[in-house]
Amino acid sequence: MTMSSSVGVWVLVCAISSHLSVAQDLVAVTVLYRHGHRSILDPYPTDPYRNESFWPVPFGELTNIGKNQHYALGKWLRQRYTSFLSRKYMAKEIHIRSSNYDRCLMSAASNLAGLYPPEGDQIWNQALNWQPIPIHSRPKAMDGMLALEKPCPEYQRLQKEQLNSNYHQKIIAANSKLYVYLSEKTGMKIKDFIGANDIYDTLLVENQSNYTLPEWTQSVFPEKLRQQAVIRFEFDTHTPQLAKFGVGQVFDRILTQFDSRVKNLTFPKFQMLSAHDTNVFNVLNSLGIPNLEMVPYTGMVIFELRRNSYGKYYVDFLYKKSDRAELLTIKGCETDCDYDRFKAILKPLSSIWREGMLKAYK
Repeated sequence: MTMSSSVGVWVLVCAISSHLSVAQDLVAVTVLYRHGHRSILDPYPTDPYRNESFWPVPFGELTNIGKNQHYALGKWLRQRYTSFLSRKYMAKEIHIRSSNYDRCLMSAASNLAGLYPPEGDQIWNQALNWQPIPIHSRPKAMDGMLALEKPCPEYQRLQKEQLNSNYHQKIIAANSKLYVYLSEKTGMKIKDFIGANDIYDTLLVENQSNYTLPEWTQSVFPEKLRQQAVIRFEFDTHTPQLAKFGVGQVFDRILTQFDSRVKNLTFPKFQMLSAHDTNVFNVLNSLGIPNLEMVPYTGMVIFELRRNSYGKYYVDFLYKKSDRAELLTIKGCETDCDYDRFKAILKPLSSIWREGMLKAYK
């Protein structure tokens, strides 16, 4: 891990089970999760499954498996926050923001179906155990928080500079034979870990979808390509400067929500961010989580702002990648991280866009 040790994080040896009730001192919550299972994004030229007819949905779209995964996650959230969120949907309590990709929007809708099954006067159709709940988004080209496609010359400059650094050039040189092999077998020009990650993603989804992979993949999949994928994902927040662009707006949004709740300003106490593995990985990597693996479908980070009996505010940070949410400890803090200390740790990673954030959720 290359981030400054001042923002390092160690995993606390404990886990919070999905049925554990939440204490009444909870003040605000932000959850950020990856979408559910999808079809492949972009097949390589020699891919035997490159024809879209092999897939139940168009490339990059959420499958029925993915819908069920997020419906289950919504029920998990309902169980965990049953004493915090009203059982009936209350617009002032929760705000949902999604990356403007179908798979993320559909994941959010599936998740909300599990979180807010209609009750009482919110049952609007007796034959349908579902209710419409607003999901907010922005055009991809205007989204620098979740889709991360808003043009930013400075971020692109920093990425190019980092790609040409000794650290990453050594990685590229050490794996040159792998890139040549992949280029020969896939019909694509693979020149670095970025291209290798694209191949890994395609093979991983095909393998998860029970397709037989070509024989040539046996020598590189999964482990060699998985290593390339981890390098690729780590790249986006490899330095604090890169992290400011890769995850800074997410941290800004969390701090704005938490500050607003502490000051009793109008802001939803629960915010949900429906996004990608990149976003979840960026949060974990920028906070220095060791031994990172790829973020699974529905992988989720949770930030909880709490208040103790003395009126002091603190933050709990969790990562859910299975049926259990793992409690993490930020270096320099106790398990219940003092809120002022939490803000000081996040400040170097906060982006330049925080002004006006109070209006951004509307």
